[in-house]
Amino acid sequence: MRDMTDSVGEVIKAGKALDEASEKITGDKPVEKVVVRGPGLLLTVAQNVQYVLTTVAATLVLLFFLLASGSFFHLRLVELFDRLGDKKRALSVLLGAESDVSRYILSISAINLALGAAVAGALALAGLPDPVSWGLMATLLNFIPYVGGLIGIVMVAAASVLEFYTVEQMLVGPGAYLLLTLLEGQFVTPMVLGRRFDVNPAVILVAVAFWGWIWGIVGAIVAVPLLVAVKVICTQSGVAPLFVHFISSHVSEDQPGPGVQPGPEIGPQTEPASRSETDRT
Repeated sequence: MRDMTDSVGEVIKAGKALDEASEKITGDKPVEKVVVRGPGLLLTVAQNVQYVLTTVAATLVLLFFLLASGSFFHLRLVELFDRLGDKKRALSVLLGAESDVSRYILSISAINLALGAAVAGALALAGLPDPVSWGLMATLLNFIPYVGGLIGIVMVAAASVLEFYTVEQMLVGPGAYLLLTLLEGQFVTPMVLGRRFDVNPAVILVAVAFWGWIWGIVGAIVAVPLLVAVKVICTQSGVAPLFVHFISSHVSEDQPGPGVQPGPEIGPQTEPASRSETDRT
């Protein structure tokens, strides 16, 4: 970068010398131009950091009040129903959904921590400085599906370009990051979570885009847990089976979709009954 800036500086000096020489020859004075500049890079970064910190602070305050409320919302939900059986069913669905979502968040957190440790080790072997910070960044970014991994790969690639001098060294870091995120997304996460928490990738992208637009970086992080919570609640309560069937990524081949009645099984050895047997039946 220093060599490049020195070369640019020499070009700028040469341009100024040519301008001065032309002014002496022609006697013309340079025309002053008014240029309206937008905010600089430092100001833009400062504004974004302020927005992120404000959003995180609001999220923590909301989390505090939700935890401080205790079983308030449980009681309000039970009070909505008149019959005792409905009250028990609603409470059972709510507690089951809480347990499943807690298990999902715990599993995702453990997977992301393991991914961060693997990324830190790979980047340390690749020669990038401060691999622990890169591993922490990978852990946090992986809470944002698809988009977080892409941001991490771009950042590692940029750091590798600034740090190394050969193309092979520049490709090692982002290549290792890409390989680890592919292994995590295609094999580890589906194997750990199974089909119970499996959601269609297109639905996940729409949810991340929507909640990111509504609530910024925090919305992008909580988009998938919210989607999983809605799916688990609908599955537990039996409400909106069409919605659950629509957002699921796997469709069982031996079971028809909701609202579809299975037809009679017809195999190669099936023979139609005779007329006498049909009349007798």
